[in-house]
Amino acid sequence: MRPFLCSLILFVSSFLYGQTSFFAVADAEKVRPGNLVEVSFILKNGEGEDFISPDFSNDFYILSGPNRGISTVIQNGQMQREMSFSYTLQPKKNGKLTIRPARIKVRGKTLKSNSLVILVTSDGKQENNNDQDFFIRAELTQNTIYLGQQVRLDYKIYTRKEIQNYSILQESDYGGFYAADIQRMDNMVQTTNIKGKTYYTKVLRSVALFPQQTGKQSISPLVLQVGLLEEDPQRPSSLFFNGDVKYVNVESNVLNVTVKDLPKPVPTNFNGGIGNFSASSVIDKTSASTNETFYLTITILGDGDAKRIKSPNLNLPPSFQLYDTKSEEEERGENEGKKFSQKSFTYVIQPQKEGEFSFQPSFTYFYPLTGKYETKLLDPFLIKITASQSNSISLKEETGQFVSLTSEDFKSPSIFTNILWIAGFTIPFLSITFFYVYIYLSQRKKVKSPSEVTTDHLQQAKIFGDQGDYENSFIELSFALRTFLFHQFDIPKENFSNEQIIDKLEQSGLSNQALTQQLRQLLNRFEMVLYAPSMKKDQWKLTWEEVCLWIKQFDKA
Repeated sequence: MRPFLCSLILFVSSFLYGQTSFFAVADAEKVRPGNLVEVSFILKNGEGEDFISPDFSNDFYILSGPNRGISTVIQNGQMQREMSFSYTLQPKKNGKLTIRPARIKVRGKTLKSNSLVILVTSDGKQENNNDQDFFIRAELTQNTIYLGQQVRLDYKIYTRKEIQNYSILQESDYGGFYAADIQRMDNMVQTTNIKGKTYYTKVLRSVALFPQQTGKQSISPLVLQVGLLEEDPQRPSSLFFNGDVKYVNVESNVLNVTVKDLPKPVPTNFNGGIGNFSASSVIDKTSASTNETFYLTITILGDGDAKRIKSPNLNLPPSFQLYDTKSEEEERGENEGKKFSQKSFTYVIQPQKEGEFSFQPSFTYFYPLTGKYETKLLDPFLIKITASQSNSISLKEETGQFVSLTSEDFKSPSIFTNILWIAGFTIPFLSITFFYVYIYLSQRKKVKSPSEVTTDHLQQAKIFGDQGDYENSFIELSFALRTFLFHQFDIPKENFSNEQIIDKLEQSGLSNQALTQQLRQLLNRFEMVLYAPSMKKDQWKLTWEEVCLWIKQFDKA
């Protein structure tokens, strides 16, 4: 009787749920280079376990996944149950890329999916189009520029839906460009009309690009994960029900830029600057003797790449000897969507001949707006040089009187005098030495270790959060995590992006992918709360706990 009941149950189950199958699908068979493809492995009518995905590492970047989903649908009296494992992938290269089968166990039996072939080609599926309810667009102020010329890149989102939040999954690859973030960008929400539809637009990010090589250059897409507020028409929005948040991956378009070389012939006095510049100079003295040096400083300020700027032309008289030149670079802020930097040159000059001399420094640069080389003449200098005075063999006291030296001054001192002289010299020296060693050791004891600094930031973040100061709480949390990372991986604190931190972590040989993914999410969250202030109040405590847990787990790993 019992075998009959078991057979009956299996028969009814197979009738209700249908036949078990396991297969792979992709949302596109052809995609453009740099675009995304969604791949899903679907199990129908079965309880699966021990899912094993194929190895994507040779041909694809994994931007998201595996994202697991379960659904049950009754259609024509038959129940269909699906279990899915989805990935968001970005191709690493062009051509035919094969995704091998995945495996899963169902009732002790291993099922294998089909393989997939994705063709990556320039005429593949274009993900972004203006018929969508939202998309992100990369926009350059110019598509044809000169080598070294600054150009601004804006990542702008267009939407007809309410966006709850977003995070950066993958940065663009700027390839042949030097890139620097623009902080003071225009991020006001505006409206625009495209094909009869009204979109809300906002600049999410602005980057200053400086091309480092000529020819056709490409900028790969920026990939975002966007949280869209989806309202349920069956459940009207209210104080308690505001709809569900649906997370969707979206990428910007691929940009192609033509970088031209500078016009030929290049002037022999060209100083390397490409852009719009101003120049100023200052000298420490306008009169000197032939045994004196004077200092001349020339400062160049502009929107070009400061690293390319070479020393301006001084046009010195032949009798002036140039001994040394020191240069310094620094950023000077932003104006009208461009970054400005300053480069200063300080010269040490010594005249070799007396007389009156004049010279006028100049700075020659290339101005992209006119397509011409231009020269700025700085203020001229008139220098009066007098003959140096010979050195007297007599010694001069502070009173101005000369001191005569006699034979008594050259007598050898006695042994007792030597001892007194040595003691008088060494005792103060040793006292000063002991004093500075004591001060150094005292200050050294006061310097906190990186772990103590990290703990202080975490404690301060907790205090700010409990007091309702969520802005400073997130700032302290960010400081805590970055202080810990900078110490662990010897990372320079300035100009280090989230992606560079992740790369450093992966290069360290850490095999725990979960820790890497958690760190990526934390770093993205710190960036995201800048544009979603409401998140600070809701997530500060969760973020504080996750940062503490991550540091603890990393120490164990």
